[in-house]
Amino acid sequence: MIHARSSRFGLLPSITTAGLVVVCALATSACDPASARGSAGSANAEDSGPLSNVKVSAPTIDFELPEFELVDHEKRPFKKADLAGKVWVTDFIFTSCPSVCPGLTRKMSALVKELEGNDAVRFLTITVDPENDTPEKLAAFGREHGTPSPKWFMVTGEPKVVDNTVIKGFLMAVQRGSARTDISHAERFVVVDKRAHVRGLFDTDDAGLASLKKRIDELAAE
Repeated sequence: MIHARSSRFGLLPSITTAGLVVVCALATSACDPASARGSAGSANAEDSGPLSNVKVSAPTIDFELPEFELVDHEKRPFKKADLAGKVWVTDFIFTSCPSVCPGLTRKMSALVKELEGNDAVRFLTITVDPENDTPEKLAAFGREHGTPSPKWFMVTGEPKVVDNTVIKGFLMAVQRGSARTDISHAERFVVVDKRAHVRGLFDTDDAGLASLKKRIDELAAE
């Protein structure tokens, strides 16, 4: 049975970078139909994390990702070094997600298609269910909900490495319930610059996507 629960909780209240404290509470969605239908603002105290209602409260975000070694949908190694020299748009999904992940993947696919001619940009999808999401499953999910591109990498790996990358590296909240499809995770696009520094979080509505594209252009010019 799929369990419904709150769609918002937070993680890691502060990041200090270059003297700037960035308060980061990352909006998440529970990947089940009931949560997808519910309002993001309907979280209650018992379901939410400590920072459920806090938003990014600084004009810039700039923190470096740790080293990692994952594997992409074609079974090729994918490391932090592979991020160098490009601007990366990143999202987080899992293939058995019955609600938000297919839509998020379609939005990523549309973005890939729109920016295909921009060689400064690459795209990265990281599973939050590495125990079940093999490279083959990721490849099939990408084909089902998007258009494959050589600039779009879908990655998985050892569960501890994936969690370290997502939670401690990207500072994305992930919460797993008892059911396999009961995983809450970030529903935003994250932008990484040419130095493998996280430089922005963006909603996936029209306004968020417009801001995302503007940020991509800024980072590509750096």
